Amino acid sequence: MSGQTCSTDVVVLGGGPAGAACALRLARLGHRVTLVERATRGRAHVGESLPPTVLPLLAELGLPERIESAGFLRPRGALVQWDDAPHELSHDGPEPGFQVDRGHFDALLLEAAEAFGVNVLQPVAARAPRVDGDEVQVPLDDGRVLQASYVIDARGRRGAMNARAPATAALYAYWRGVIGLGARTRVEAGDDAWYWGAPLPDGTFNATVFVDARRCAGLDPWQRRALYRELIARSDLLGPSLDSAVCGPLQVCDATPRVDAEPISERLIKAGEAAFSIDPLSSQGVQAALRSALQAAACVHTMARREGSQALVQRFYGEQVERAASRHARLAAGFHAAAARHREHGFWQARRGAAQAPASRA
Repeated sequence: MSGQTCSTDVVVLGGGPAGAACALRLARLGHRVTLVERATRGRAHVGESLPPTVLPLLAELGLPERIESAGFLRPRGALVQWDDAPHELSHDGPEPGFQVDRGHFDALLLEAAEAFGVNVLQPVAARAPRVDGDEVQVPLDDGRVLQASYVIDARGRRGAMNARAPATAALYAYWRGVIGLGARTRVEAGDDAWYWGAPLPDGTFNATVFVDARRCAGLDPWQRRALYRELIARSDLLGPSLDSAVCGPLQVCDATPRVDAEPISERLIKAGEAAFSIDPLSSQGVQAALRSALQAAACVHTMARREGSQALVQRFYGEQVERAASRHARLAAGFHAAAARHREHGFWQARRGAAQAPASRA
């Protein structure tokens, strides 16, 4: 297998929602697509609330039946405490969204892509793509080399990206034996952090705390876990019910909104969080990734089928990425400003005007 060169039309790097959706759409448009994912299928991933507005995107991808039959929870409301008292947010539309296990959700999207002819290579890691004239070569760690006309990078946040808000870290864990929290998502603003919690179909409960990233810097695993437990105990909506529950391993990830300065070139296109990432407050991360994937697939299809369209397509996609990143930044800044009216801590004050602040290089 070592040294073997495999030819395809498009290589998609990354098997998350953006990568799988992009590969699926291109396969349905008649392109030969190879998707490369380094992690095993069904890998653990933080839980995700998918709002009802994601349903048209799933329908556009031909996925509703797969998702609806997966057994994901579909709560019709959330409990929110963003000022002084909790209140119900209810969804009164014909269909609610989903509360998904991201490992299962991502696997379903990959299975759908395979069903439409996408060649999925997993688990295998890809090295940096090399552009050579009208072709791109993607070396794999197993010795093979993929050769394609276009490469879509959907591997998430990578390399230097422009931060659109102060650096934020997400500390999360899965809890067992949780009693009394029900099926609703819970969102709460604390004095110097904010909380998100939701149950999953397997009976676990995901509780996440979003803090200024500097609070985690330099802490060893034990100290991070102690910080997480201390913050959870302060939560009105989560603390009392989690006090007697069993906390699983703590995980930490970057939750800073970012945007790539060059999301598209003549042969390389970035999709999903490789192009831009948004503040988790909106609960629209997967939705934004799917929309980005559909746009990236449309760009590749247009460039492949219409000679001379590259400049127009590149300008269009760059504008779409910037527009989406700016829109979500303004939305998040509004949420932070609402919390800042009741709290003087620098965590909130620094983020209330993040949409207007100049982007910084990270």
